[in-house]
Amino acid sequence: MINEEWKVLFSKVLKDIFNCYSLDYKIFSDKYKISTSAVGYWMTGRNLPQQILFNDLKSYLNENIKDHSLDAKIRETIYEEFQNHNLLAYYNQIMLEEENESIFCIKSLGFCYDMAKNNINLCCKEIATEGVIKAVVFDFDGTLTETKTNKTTWESIWTSLGYDVRLCQELHEKFNNGDITHEEWCELTAQKFREKSLNQDIVEKIARKIKLIKGVKETFEELRNRDIKIYIVSGSILLIIQKVLGNLFQYVDAAKANVFCFDKNKILSKIIGTKYDFVGKAKFISKISFDLNISPKDILFVGNSINDQSAYLSGAKTLCINPKITDVTNKAVWNYCIQTCKDLSEILKYIDN
Repeated sequence: MINEEWKVLFSKVLKDIFNCYSLDYKIFSDKYKISTSAVGYWMTGRNLPQQILFNDLKSYLNENIKDHSLDAKIRETIYEEFQNHNLLAYYNQIMLEEENESIFCIKSLGFCYDMAKNNINLCCKEIATEGVIKAVVFDFDGTLTETKTNKTTWESIWTSLGYDVRLCQELHEKFNNGDITHEEWCELTAQKFREKSLNQDIVEKIARKIKLIKGVKETFEELRNRDIKIYIVSGSILLIIQKVLGNLFQYVDAAKANVFCFDKNKILSKIIGTKYDFVGKAKFISKISFDLNISPKDILFVGNSINDQSAYLSGAKTLCINPKITDVTNKAVWNYCIQTCKDLSEILKYIDN
């Protein structure tokens, strides 16, 4: 017996995918010799495809989803569909299982299909009421650090090696446009850095110039006193985070960032890119929720910029401080905002909420 509610959710996700990527279901129908009315029934929730046809549908999507700059958009749309059914726990489960961001939508569609076929009843796995904060997840650059310069940590490294900052920005733009993967971005960056013999001493010198925002020590100590876990998830460099925090790093339960590997002469050999930047930040929060066996509502994410915007997809509470290139009026993305945060301890009142 088919579960009707999961069937409806399947139809919504399917329609969202076709709309987002501007796919024509008539082309799919012609290719696989299926009537357009049958596909129309799938999209309106009247019927589910047979397994063999669903396999054809997945093959078609794999072949025709090419504009990966839209991946973040469809992820947000699917998030909203699951949220409307109070099923964020299931959404987070899919996020944790799927490593390939570009086929997340197909994985989500398959999840809905399997749940409908197996007649799994919809149930709320989330805690319906507001949670008590048990973990705080911080971004690093511009969140735990002062923002007296417009340069990011990455831009500081590029310019310290004599490169034009636009080279750094162009690679970032290529990644944002879906022209290169995060792994390719890291490798291209590492090649340029190796050409200039970037060494560990240069990286540590840059770290010494980065200053923490006031109140980090007091805030970390207060969180520890309340038995609240502390995490950092950043697109920065782990070595720099460790050096800037110094003794305060002992308060951090886990930190995820890009890793610089050096050879025996302290020259950069490779960059291991983090999978927990951009949309990956939501995945990291979901992992914390899973590992600690707590609701995402029991987690506060604190960030400041555009690459932190996807954190809300985890279902965590979100706080933007000293915002940069992000729309803090979008309450779906940012629950709270401190426009000018001069002392990190100002965030504590949002933990008490």
